[in-house]
Parts: sequence; C-alpha cells; structure tokens
Amino acid sequence: MNEELAITIGSRARAARGKLGLTREEVAARIGLDEPVYGRLERGKVLPRAVVLHRLSEALGLSPQELMGLEPGENIHTLLH
Repeated sequence: MNEELAITIGSRARAARGKLGLTREEVAARIGLDEPVYGRLERGKVLPRAVVLHRLSEALGLSPQELMGLEPGENIHTLLH
C-alpha cells in the first residue's frame, strides 16, 4: 500500500506543479528538498514524511488529503485497509 500511496502523491504533485507552471527545482526549494529527492517523490519512489507532505500541500495549494487521493470524508485509515 505504501508504494501505491507514494505513486498517487507523486502523480498528483506533478500534475499540480504543472498547472501552476512551476519547475521541480522551484517546488523542491519551496519545501526544503534537493531537486533529485523531489524528483524521486514525483516519480513515486519515496513516500514523503508528514512534514514534507504538509509543506508540499501548501506549496501546491492542495490539501494533504487531495495529494493522497482521498475523497471528502475519507481518512488515511481508508488507504491502509
């Protein structure tokens, strides 16, 4: 499940970044990651820590729930079961 969640977060982050017209380097700088690490996040190779997920959601104007692919009213426990 962690792999699926990482892929979902990465693809949603990439799509949101594209809509905002930002580069990977710009988003990485905003959230305090090196660009190669952020690139791995977008490719779904790493699952971000909670603090990084929060920074990413702020930088991209999405909620953490949206980045994780949750529907309104769902919580993280839904993804883990």
